[in-house]
Amino acid sequence: AELQRHGRHIKEAIDEQPPPIRTAWYLGPSGTLALLVTALISSSTAVCMDHCLRVGDALEDRLLECMDRCEVTTPPSESCEKTCQGQVKYTRRQVQRQQSDCNKGCDRLPATNRLLAFVGVMAVLPVVPLLGTYRDACSCECCKGLGCSPKLALFIVAWTAYGFSTLWVVPSVAEDAGDVGGKVFFLITQGLAIASMASSRRLAELAEAKASESNYRMAEFGCTGAEMVGATVGATVGSPVMVGPAVKAVNELQSAVEGLEQQVQELNRRQAMMEKELAARKEAPRDLMQTDPVGQDNTQELL
Repeated sequence: AELQRHGRHIKEAIDEQPPPIRTAWYLGPSGTLALLVTALISSSTAVCMDHCLRVGDALEDRLLECMDRCEVTTPPSESCEKTCQGQVKYTRRQVQRQQSDCNKGCDRLPATNRLLAFVGVMAVLPVVPLLGTYRDACSCECCKGLGCSPKLALFIVAWTAYGFSTLWVVPSVAEDAGDVGGKVFFLITQGLAIASMASSRRLAELAEAKASESNYRMAEFGCTGAEMVGATVGATVGSPVMVGPAVKAVNELQSAVEGLEQQVQELNRRQAMMEKELAARKEAPRDLMQTDPVGQDNTQELL
């Protein structure tokens, strides 16, 4: 029950991934398993052939020892080959035929072995291209002046190892029944390529997640996480440093905010000037009445 639960959790985690990752998760282990089965069959065939060779060599050595003794002790008129054939009950030709039949018996399921090797190679080959289909995968930070990142370095290593693995595609399928060198080299280079590309994709996803978090903080709080930390601890931390693909957008937003602040300051200055002018106009008639004594005397005479 516990094993089934773990298997279900693994399947659910795979199904949550994007389609290229799901395909790579299914193709990679399947192809690797097929190649391991073919390598196991080829190894057993090689062991069997080696046993046939050792048995044939032992029989042939026994026959040759008999002939050497015969040549020393038997008169030249008699045939040593016939004498040894009667003693050991076989000839050199019979030993060679027996060894050939033994080798043929060791080659078990040759068609199935080649078919499994072909299926395994074809299943493993698309894994690295599928893992490399992430956003900005072909973006060259070195060309943009940002320096070489671990993502880019792993990306280059992955494609280099993948290129070397293609040299062993044909040997993995077409090599003899007892040979495993092509399959082993193919699995080693493909394993290095897959591990490097998966690590490069993981680093790219982490960088994208950080950029998304920075954009969310800008939209929600009006500042980045680094700015929030700098505002909290003050001079201890110093000015915030923004890193990532959102630097350009953040700079544009800051420029727009500065422009709006300047416009608001200009509007406040003009409003203050207008209020001063209105206050001056209201106070002007009162000052005129207070400073005109002739007008007040005329008013009193009329009354």
